[in-house]
Amino acid sequence: MAKYRIDMDVLRKGKVRPQIGKVLVLSLDGGRQLEGKITQIGRDSIIMTKTE
Repeated sequence: MAKYRIDMDVLRKGKVRPQIGKVLVLSLDGGRQLEGKITQIGRDSIIMTKTE
């Protein structure tokens, strides 16, 4: 199970309100997408676990 740390500034830019358990889909460079569930919320970042 892959875990990713996402900076809170990225979420604020997209006007996302993070909640534990919420599924988040991020668009990456090259047209790829990263989908995962928020598992931890910190002051300046979140931890997201990739869903299959």
